[in-house]
Amino acid sequence: MMQYDYSKNKDEHPEPIKAEVKGLIPEWLQGTLIRNGPGLFSLGETKYNHWFDGMALLHSFTFKKGEVTYRSRYLRGDTYNSNMQANRIVVSEMGTMAYPDPCKNIFSNIVASHTHYDKEGNSYSMGTCIAEKGKSKYMLFKVPGGNGSPPLKSAEAVCTLPCRSLLTPSYYHSFGMTDNYFVFIEQPLKLDILRMATAYLRRVSWASCMKFHPEDSTLIHLIDRKTKKEVGIKFYTGAMAVYHQVNAFEDDGHVVFDVICYDDNSLYEMFYLDKLKEQMGADTMYCKPKVRRVKIWSNLNTQQQIVKFDAETKQQIEWTGGDGFASEPVFIPRPDAVDEDDGIVLTSVINAKPAQGGFLLVLDAKSFKEVARACIDVDFHMDMHGYFIPDSMFRNIIARSSSSLTDGEMRIKEVLKEKFPHASSLKVVDISGGCGAMYEIHIESDEFRGKRTVQQHQLVNQALKDEIKAMHDMAKEGTEIAEETEQMIDQKEPDNPVPAVVDSKEMRAVVLTGFGGLNKLKVTKKPMPDPQEGEVKIRVKACGLNFLDLMVRQGNIDNPPKTPLVPGFECSGIVESVGENTKGYEIPDDMTFPEAAAFLMNFVAAYMMLFEVANLREGMSVLVHSAGGAVGQAVAQLCSTVPNVTVFGTASPFKHEAIKHSVTHLFDRNIDYVPEVKKISPDGVDIVLDCLCGENTGKGLTLLKPMGTYILYGETKSFFSFAKSWWQVEKVNPIKLYEENKVIAGFSLLNLLFKQGGCNQVKTAVQKLLSLYDQKKIKPVVDSLWALEEPDSPPSVKPNRAAQSVAKPACVLQSSL
Repeated sequence: MMQYDYSKNKDEHPEPIKAEVKGLIPEWLQGTLIRNGPGLFSLGETKYNHWFDGMALLHSFTFKKGEVTYRSRYLRGDTYNSNMQANRIVVSEMGTMAYPDPCKNIFSNIVASHTHYDKEGNSYSMGTCIAEKGKSKYMLFKVPGGNGSPPLKSAEAVCTLPCRSLLTPSYYHSFGMTDNYFVFIEQPLKLDILRMATAYLRRVSWASCMKFHPEDSTLIHLIDRKTKKEVGIKFYTGAMAVYHQVNAFEDDGHVVFDVICYDDNSLYEMFYLDKLKEQMGADTMYCKPKVRRVKIWSNLNTQQQIVKFDAETKQQIEWTGGDGFASEPVFIPRPDAVDEDDGIVLTSVINAKPAQGGFLLVLDAKSFKEVARACIDVDFHMDMHGYFIPDSMFRNIIARSSSSLTDGEMRIKEVLKEKFPHASSLKVVDISGGCGAMYEIHIESDEFRGKRTVQQHQLVNQALKDEIKAMHDMAKEGTEIAEETEQMIDQKEPDNPVPAVVDSKEMRAVVLTGFGGLNKLKVTKKPMPDPQEGEVKIRVKACGLNFLDLMVRQGNIDNPPKTPLVPGFECSGIVESVGENTKGYEIPDDMTFPEAAAFLMNFVAAYMMLFEVANLREGMSVLVHSAGGAVGQAVAQLCSTVPNVTVFGTASPFKHEAIKHSVTHLFDRNIDYVPEVKKISPDGVDIVLDCLCGENTGKGLTLLKPMGTYILYGETKSFFSFAKSWWQVEKVNPIKLYEENKVIAGFSLLNLLFKQGGCNQVKTAVQKLLSLYDQKKIKPVVDSLWALEEPDSPPSVKPNRAAQSVAKPACVLQSSL
């Protein structure tokens, strides 16, 4: 009897291995078969409980002119990287609960494993939304193909279906698609959400929260692809457990589909690794699969044979592997085939004989006779699914990749190439996220050598003046902007100020008329208000531009204010009058208005996190994300006021040159910086300041020393976007925090000020910061200055600068707002 060790870790073979071909492979077969299955089951002192949980090992068979080459490689996804980094299993799976990791994105396990593609290259899949706004629902979504953008960014919902039960949605592995319909089976194999939510505390796996209910019926949903709505009739059948829908088509006004089904859920139970070892050598299975259309056909042994089943005649043809385990077969039709079974079938076969490699089997699909086999001296792993990619598709993918820039990126890049022909490096990246026009531009050219940052910006603005005008219809001539802005650099109140050309009862204001692009910003006149208690009237000379301002403009914050509104969070200028019981701060004599406008929010947030929350002391180490941002630069300066503090920073590569002297060690935010930090500081760091969330949270917690403090901060996300990011990270086990002596904290300056009565704490911080400024220990960094020249010209490119600036841009005003 054949035996296979399901729990054995397999080696990867990333370099091509030429197969020994026996037989003749058809010349028309040109492409690559990619197969996927679990290959790594233990890491360090930890191991997976279930075969399905093993980390994915991809292997490929490439066909070219009758020859076959093989290679394999582990999928370097978030799970693999996190586990490898910790040298143990830290990400939970359906059958294995890892610690610390209570429910790392359990919803990612409630997504269909099998995707469908239409003729246009669009892909379709399904996911489950758990208790969203009090309702659980299944969502069918579409990912447009071939548009060059990141796939999930352009995903769109096709249809949603309410779950029959709020807290026990159906588990599913696949769904069906025909020319005009989608077929979704809501089976009585259900997930208990309440049990899943408490699985970590009960120290059980999520799979233990899945139960088959034989007393319930199976509901079949039919969705019209044209109307994107479910048809009006509900279809029910008896209880069955379904993993794969193997066929779906339309015939004579009917939708026909075939499924492989089971009488219970024992198939999943069978693949627990300890049970696989128990049954090794025994000719038993927990549950026999059945092919169901109208009649039920049983007794299919899927381990040692491949079966071709004619759903019309009910006839079958078998290929028996003898001493081998055959994988899921993949059918590839012959070009210009007429008959539906004209082509070949590919399957990888594990050789059960000791010390003998596996082989790829090539069968004639019509006769099911062996055409050829490609023998490879490699210990194959037992895989699950495969997909054949013909050479023609590869060529299309390569063509799309080479032209994956958006139209805007290509247009701007061509203009800059023409304006800066000797540039050694030129990159343009659309960072708008679909909201307006916003680009990150990086240029290396001799034209910028020796020029200040603001002058470099002026050169780029001059080169792109036509594009800016076309995009926003509000740009001034580049030369005028350059001249007028240059005059205002380092400018404070002039000796003979020019009176504002406005009525004393009116003021100019930048008004956000609605959420969206730059066309929503208007400069208009508003009645001049009298300051009330706790208020002050300021003749504004400069105002800071925060990334939060950009998010407010787009409406991407939690509970956005109603429009129209006057945006902005900080400014500097001349105090004209104050309300009752109101007192302000005088800016130091040597501080310019732009510096004052770039001071408070950044330095107050940085100071309170470092000294009030984390208790920064001599000899500590700090990791700060977005080190090139305004808060990041304030953190770096404040750390320099304490002896022997080491600052590790992450930032986008294009900012490194400008900030490399402000931090001790600087890393590219897009690479795995954890090993690099460990090389320098093996014990980790004392403080982590994280405004990014997402996957960086897990990395930061790994780097945190005992008695260290991890602080999440930032005002740039709505509740739902923040929750989405947070749900994607490894959740924190309070018991583990206790065991490792680590602290996790949060900081929101706006909430502290306006919701939690923290004004006195902020005042104290401001006083200490002004003292540090007077001692020449800190100094606000202004990335660039922008002029608001005329009443009818709102800021054109200023908001788009926020995400790509080093420190903070500022607007300089010639008259009051």
